[in-house]
Amino acid sequence: MAKTTVKLLIDPQNNSLTFSKNFRIFSTCEPVTGIIEFTDFIEDLIISTPNTLDLNNLSRKFRYSRNRLDWSLWYDVEPGDLGDAAGIFLDAHDEFYFEVKYEYDDGTSNELSTPIEINEIKLRFTQASPVANTYTPQMLCSDEKCTSIIQNRDPSFRPYNVDSAIGMFQELSFFTNQLYGHQVVYFRTLPESDSGDYVFKEWTLYKNIDRKCIKVMVKDNAFPDNVPKFTEFGIDFQLPFEVEIDHKYFQSIFGVNSEPRKRDFLYFPLLNRMFEIQGSYLHRGFMMAPTFWKIHLKKYNPNIDMLLTDDTRTFLDNVITNAEQLFGEEVKKDIKDGTMPAQYQKITTTFDSSRKSLHPDIIQRPLKYTYNFAPLIENYYDLSGILPTDLLVNLTNDSPVLSTTQQVFNLASLDKVPAPLNNVILAYQNSELYVSWKNGGIITNDKNSLGVSTRYIRVRGPFDSIANHIGSNDEGRYIRIEAYRDISLTDQRNIQVDSSGPVPTAQFKVRDTAVIYNAQPKFNADTDKNLSFTCLFNVPSTSDTLSFIDGYDDETSSGIRVTGTFSRYTSTLPEGDFVLRVTVNSTVKSYTINNFISDTWHAMVVSMSNEFLQVGAYVYRIKEDPSDIINHNDFIRVLSNISSFTQHTFDLTQNYTLPSSKLLITNIRVFNTMLREEEHDFILSQQFLKDESMLVLIDNCRPQTNLPYIAKNR
Repeated sequence: MAKTTVKLLIDPQNNSLTFSKNFRIFSTCEPVTGIIEFTDFIEDLIISTPNTLDLNNLSRKFRYSRNRLDWSLWYDVEPGDLGDAAGIFLDAHDEFYFEVKYEYDDGTSNELSTPIEINEIKLRFTQASPVANTYTPQMLCSDEKCTSIIQNRDPSFRPYNVDSAIGMFQELSFFTNQLYGHQVVYFRTLPESDSGDYVFKEWTLYKNIDRKCIKVMVKDNAFPDNVPKFTEFGIDFQLPFEVEIDHKYFQSIFGVNSEPRKRDFLYFPLLNRMFEIQGSYLHRGFMMAPTFWKIHLKKYNPNIDMLLTDDTRTFLDNVITNAEQLFGEEVKKDIKDGTMPAQYQKITTTFDSSRKSLHPDIIQRPLKYTYNFAPLIENYYDLSGILPTDLLVNLTNDSPVLSTTQQVFNLASLDKVPAPLNNVILAYQNSELYVSWKNGGIITNDKNSLGVSTRYIRVRGPFDSIANHIGSNDEGRYIRIEAYRDISLTDQRNIQVDSSGPVPTAQFKVRDTAVIYNAQPKFNADTDKNLSFTCLFNVPSTSDTLSFIDGYDDETSSGIRVTGTFSRYTSTLPEGDFVLRVTVNSTVKSYTINNFISDTWHAMVVSMSNEFLQVGAYVYRIKEDPSDIINHNDFIRVLSNISSFTQHTFDLTQNYTLPSSKLLITNIRVFNTMLREEEHDFILSQQFLKDESMLVLIDNCRPQTNLPYIAKNR
């Protein structure tokens, strides 16, 4: 089949790696279509002094997106070996954007003996069309970034080395423009190359080449007044009028090296007026770094020397359209992200935007816990305060079995070959045990108790009924309850039954639900195709079973559930094995962390995607600042796993819940998007997230206040 080659021509000013642990990301600004398979990765590296660097320390990663908002997780690639990236499913009808990341890490943070320059990258794909194509899309090259803190790497005194401060200043300018800017429609123009008038030294013809919605800052919100001014040339409005646009923000929309030019024009929906750029200059802020453009506007006057595209002409003919119709949804999201109503509103027992109900025994403890001196944890749930409840059921002895049967059978093991026989309980769909399990009252990892003896249980099913069942409801489905020696659920034992009374009984210690949330689990391949879960948690050394979030329907085997187990090595040491389990419908992903340290705070990120068919699980230990015991300054990764994922969908009517267990947990969030790996520490280090429009569930464990409800009088 024919090939499509995407040639990435790297800016020679932004293509080098000079320090170990540094990386760059190269992004395409234009989409590629018609491709169906990723086949080859070719690079051209320039090393001025060959054989001085070990290129085995150079890693190359690849990811893709269909909309530049949601990105796949990183794939490890190298020339001649695409690894898991060779199995990416690409649809010929979709548009694709790509990012390639180069990172050199030899275990130190030293300067490289010779820079590594990435001159050119070629991505080759199999395409649906029989004619070979070559694309050279416009590129964005990131700054050379470092995964470690510069001060830790080189603590020498450098009073003028303020690159990080400059970067922070520029980012503040960027996000201020993006958050607080006023919406405008920006029409970009360029002069026709063959219309130069060399006598009057001007261009005689301009053309409109682009139109996009952007944001501009108005100093002091001082918009021109609508009072008309009568001049010798007619009626005009109050001028001059000056706006500002962040330099990097403008280039992120219109491309590298773009800048506001004279004769560009803008439409302000707020004023319902058009303005034209009279002049602009690049303002230099902190340390003379180029920061934002100051733009002087004048009244827009249509002119015959401007060639307009058809869609631009149509837009100008309908310029009366108001701002709410044009930007209503974006403004709503910006307002939600800026005001964060679900995170900042007053929480009472009557009004709680995230939580439907709290268990009366749940303990909400205050904690002064900061990250880089900003509050990270103010409150957390201590779920150990909710003690297990006893569930005592009477066992039956029915022959043949009925829809209400719950009795002991001696059955072969489902896991071992040869299969030993053990006593298990089969509970049919109208029995007390089945109904309790269906309502979440008994789950795997609860305990079967008899006096002081306890065993861990495992609930399997539901299964179809056996042939001689005489019940009527749905053929009488049943569950199988097994007993095990320890939390590993590998050494099966007989279920413990008390036969001393007139009726045999079985007793279970079951966990209550700590929190019921308002949000409902939803995951599909159309509108909600990405899902991410994050939290901060602390595993006490005495813990065994752990529950982080539950949005699962056991009867239909659909939904999502994140659980874990912790097995301490000895009673005198905090270390042990931590096993994290992510259940999505019938698929279970299990991850083991050896030498996991209990009684310390960790962070978790679980991301899954029906769009990219990937699932990623990450766990970070929060590093303490040695100069301040309540402050923390880094996230140390202890688990990172990316694996393939088959498409799953669920849309449950039940709510997300937080089951009780011996666990401390806070900052619980569910996102409707994938979280990029390089943004994990940024998201996890914030107590309040500005991207509230992407959040399905937010719980910072804030306590409810007892305030009276006062209705509004009409």
